[in-house]
Amino acid sequence: MKTTRDKRRKAELKRRQEEESFRFQVMYGLKNRPGCGIPADNIVLNGELESIFHHGLTKGMLQLRDMINAVKDGLGISPVDEMCSLNGNATPYLLGITSANPLEMADIDLDRVCRLADKRLTEVPLKVEIYYNDDVRNKVFNWLTEHGYRTAVMYYQTIVRLENVFVTIKRTTNNVQPHKTQNT
Repeated sequence: MKTTRDKRRKAELKRRQEEESFRFQVMYGLKNRPGCGIPADNIVLNGELESIFHHGLTKGMLQLRDMINAVKDGLGISPVDEMCSLNGNATPYLLGITSANPLEMADIDLDRVCRLADKRLTEVPLKVEIYYNDDVRNKVFNWLTEHGYRTAVMYYQTIVRLENVFVTIKRTTNNVQPHKTQNT
C-alpha cells in the first residue's frame, strides 16, 4: 500500500516539475519578446498552458521547438514564416515554434481566440503542419532522418513523430502560398 502511494506521489511530483519547467520556458520566451504585447497574466495564454498540461503535450511541444531549432542550426533553413498550423496560438509563438505574433494575426475577439486555442491544442496526438520551400523540404526531411528523428512517408506526405505530436512537413513554392490556417 505504501509503495503504491509513493509511486503515485513521485509521478505527481514529476508531472508538476515538467509543467513548471514548461511554464518557465514559455514565460522566458515572453520576457525575450518584449514588444509582442502578450501580458503574462493573459487568459488565453493561461488557457493554452492548462490545455497543454491536461493533454500531456509538454514534451512534444518542447521536442518540436528543439527540432525546428536543430534544423535552423544544422542546415540554416527556417520554416516559411506564418505558414504553421499552430499560428495564432500564444504558447508556440513564445516557445519559438512559430514566428507569427497571435495578436497581429487578426482582430482579437477573446472568446473566439479561447475557442480556437482549445480546439487546436486538445487533440492527441497533436497534428502540426510546418511548411518549407519546395527546393529544401526534402533536404530538411533527409537531415531529420539522418539525425535520429522518427520519420515516415504516408500518401506522399513526410511525417515526423514526436511524443504526442505528429509533424507533417509540407512544401510550398516561393511565389505561391498554400491556404493559411483560418481563424474561424
